[in-house]
Amino acid sequence: MSVHQPAWVARTAQTRADIITSALALFRRSGFDATTVEQIVDAAGVGRRTFFRYFPSKEAVLFSEFTARQALVVERLRGRPDDEPPLESLVAVLRSISDEPIDTERAEAVRRIVAASPSLRDRPQRIFVDEFARELTHVLSQRTGAIVSTVALRALVISALGCIEAATMAHLRNPQLSTHTLFDEALDACRSSWSALS
Repeated sequence: MSVHQPAWVARTAQTRADIITSALALFRRSGFDATTVEQIVDAAGVGRRTFFRYFPSKEAVLFSEFTARQALVVERLRGRPDDEPPLESLVAVLRSISDEPIDTERAEAVRRIVAASPSLRDRPQRIFVDEFARELTHVLSQRTGAIVSTVALRALVISALGCIEAATMAHLRNPQLSTHTLFDEALDACRSSWSALS
């Protein structure tokens, strides 16, 4: 490993953080739709090429923390044992991500930016449910093959994501509550509901 790598890694992380911080400040002040990439790069003190090296769009900047968490979930799901039941794998990785701290102030800022933007109002559903669920379902289907149908796996994924979403929203409303505990509470509620109807 090069002795220069730690400094390079630190600079990369700082540049990324500067872009995100500058973009969020502009989104809050001027609105997402009115803010341009040029304004973001000027505020962050970087060039357009640098911006696009880190982010494909200003939307990617806004949702960067959430998509990074999703990528971590997918990575951890791929690392689970191949013979582990799909639900067990899914719950394990979502429970592990629930232990990762959430920047509640930034999450609230993003929520307000999205609410104020006509062009973004349907994006969270697609990013945080549709696209994420499709990716998780694909990972599980690669492991299970034809043993479990894609419909069953997608239903499983959407149910589990609903539990982590409910837990996360409750945590954001009251950061004193543990996301991990809330996630387990949501899972128990789902299990009880399905059992009562069976």
